Parts: sequence; C-alpha cells; structure tokens
Amino acid sequence: MDPRLQQVAESGSITDFYALINENPYLLESIDTVSFVNTPLHIAAASGRIAVAAEMLNLKPSFARKLNTNGYSPLHIALEKDQKDFVTWLLRLDPGLARVKGREGFTVFHLLVLRGNVDLVVECLITSPKCIEDVSVNGQNALHLAVMNDRFEVLQVLTGWIQRMSQRNALSTEYAFLNQMDLTHNTALHLASGMLYFLQFLSVFCFRNKAKALTLFMQAVKLLLECRMVQRNEVNGDGLTFLDILRTHGHIDEGGDLQQLVLKTGCKNAASLPTKLMKTYDFFKSPITFWTYCSTQTRRISADTSDEARGVFLIICTLLITAT
Repeated sequence: MDPRLQQVAESGSITDFYALINENPYLLESIDTVSFVNTPLHIAAASGRIAVAAEMLNLKPSFARKLNTNGYSPLHIALEKDQKDFVTWLLRLDPGLARVKGREGFTVFHLLVLRGNVDLVVECLITSPKCIEDVSVNGQNALHLAVMNDRFEVLQVLTGWIQRMSQRNALSTEYAFLNQMDLTHNTALHLASGMLYFLQFLSVFCFRNKAKALTLFMQAVKLLLECRMVQRNEVNGDGLTFLDILRTHGHIDEGGDLQQLVLKTGCKNAASLPTKLMKTYDFFKSPITFWTYCSTQTRRISADTSDEARGVFLIICTLLITAT
C-alpha cells in the first residue's frame, strides 16, 4: 500500500484522499484485486475515521467485507480497537456486515457477544436476525460464547430473542440454536455445567469473584433449562448428559432449587436413556410403506407450492370441513 494512502486513512483527510485518487485512479482497484490484504478501510477503522471511511466505501463497497492477512475485516479491527462509534455507524450502514466471518469463523456478532456489548447485540438481532444462525469453525454459536465468557446479560437477551422469534422457520431456528453442538459434541447446557466444575476449583487469589461467578453460572444453567426447546438429555462427546456432569461434580444439593428444576424439566443420566434401535442407514434401507409414500408426497407438494397457493388450499379445506 502507498504510505501516503495509509497516512490519509489514519488522519482522515478527505481532501488528501481524493488527491491521491486523482494522481492514480487505479489506486483502490490495485488493492481490491488482492484476496487478503490490509485495506485503507482497515486503517481508517482502527483510527475510527468515519468520514474518510464513508468515502472509501462509496468508491469501493467491497472493502467492507475484505479480510486482511490476519483474517479480520475492517469491522473486526474496529471492535478490537474499541472504536464503538465506528462499529455502530458501519453496522447501521450495512447490517449484513454483522455476519462477515473472520479468523476461526468468528463473525462480528460473535465478537460483540464475547465482549458483552448488549446494545449492539440487540441491534444486530433486530437488523440482521439471521446472524444468530452463524457458527464458528469449532461449531460454536453465540450461545456457546456467551456461556463460556460469563456474559449472563447477553445470554438472557439471546434466549429471550430466540423464544420470541416469529419469522419464517422460527421453530426450527430456535431448536437448532439452543441445541447446537460444537466439535466436541457439547451444547451450551453441557458447557455451563462444565464451567461450574472449573470455577469450583479456582483459587481465590486468581479469581476473587469466584462466588459471584458461580452464582451467575448457576443462573445460566437455570435459564437454559427453562427454555422449552432445549434438549436436556443430549449426550456429549464423553457420553455424558447435562445431569451426569452435574452429579459427577456434586452441584446438585438435596432439595435445592437446581434439583427441583432438574426433576421438573425431566433431566436424565445417560444410562437411563433408551438406546436407538434403528440406525439412520437401517431406516433408509427399510421398505417404503403406504403411509411413508403418502407423507413423502404430501411434503413434496407442500415444498413445491407457493405460500399464496398453500394459504388458499388451507382456506378451502377449512370451508369444506365447516360445511360438512
């Protein structure tokens, strides 16, 4: 990159920026042709120079999604440098930037969750609701990150948002989000119970607020258990359910609130779960029955039918049933 362009991005001088463009009209184009590069927008983002950044995006919108050689977009850099005004401005300019994946597959939304920035987390959910579906290369979603980084307020927002969703496919999105497994087959509920065990053995000298942290994680566990779509009896990579982890580490007090909630929500240990009698490949090898054929054809027709036609069909069916 031309050192003068770097200086302009740092200083924020729009006049000097266009002077360089006038001198070399291909200045930005030569940067944009490189797959991974530190653009002048990265530099402006680090310095919080909104005005010159707006000019750059006006000429080269692709810069907003360009990753540098370290795997970070300009918005990732702005977050790292704590340029909150710049982050807010750019997210409002293009809400879709919340879903740009950087290093390790972490999106800007993920980083906001990690930092506990509740205001911007809520703004991303409202303006770019699908950001909640993104996962990192480790299979972790925003729920995992909130639990692992002790972001209880963000966790409240995430669980509250997902249970209030009314968009199309909201039910399947809620189920997938609450029960997402990472590469070690741990859900957020597994991780929350595991973190309780980890905090229990932290020395008071290295963690003065251990008691407070334990309380917060206990609240996180209760919050997740109260979500109706959470699968409480999923088995993780170690063959343990949530209840197995709690009992192994002695977190359930006899007659305590957590024990009552565990019993109320139907938590079980792995040994008491029924074994799956039919494997997936056995299911597909099995003969096609009449009912299987009918249900498959119904799903195919439903998938190929537009929303309007499906609505008309349901109205006609309702009228016919009412008339008879």
